[in-house]
Amino acid sequence: MSPDPSAAVAPLERVRQLALASCPPHAAPPPPDARAVLDVWFGLVEGRLEFVEWFETGTRRYFVVRASPADRAARAPLDGGEEALANLIGSGLSEKAACYELGIKPSVASARLKRALFKLGLRSRTDLVLLVRPINPPRPTGAPRPPDPSAPPERRRA
Repeated sequence: MSPDPSAAVAPLERVRQLALASCPPHAAPPPPDARAVLDVWFGLVEGRLEFVEWFETGTRRYFVVRASPADRAARAPLDGGEEALANLIGSGLSEKAACYELGIKPSVASARLKRALFKLGLRSRTDLVLLVRPINPPRPTGAPRPPDPSAPPERRRA
């Protein structure tokens, strides 16, 4: 007996209905809570949350995440290189530009990106951009890099 294909769709449709019920498209959107958005991002990065689905209705985009199941081994968190690359590509940089920013080879970036997408439960770079861009907006072209807090302070010559 083969499984019913409509049975697999029903849970995702139910998730969409619940998401729409919690924040209907016709209602005024709640004010953005930057801390909550960052908590979700760090939950994904650290493996405490997993990405389930995203969808759009009208002008709103809904992301559905859930706590990683306790009975399953915790998903590995992103390492520092994967997180840095995910932030850069998610904020709109090309892979080539992200390689330049991080000082890594394209083959290294490709492997890190593939691992990061897998660990986050995302299917594509587009999903990554849609998820990260509200958290980490792109810098204007030609804008200086933000200072590196771990870099030693510059000395002025007299």
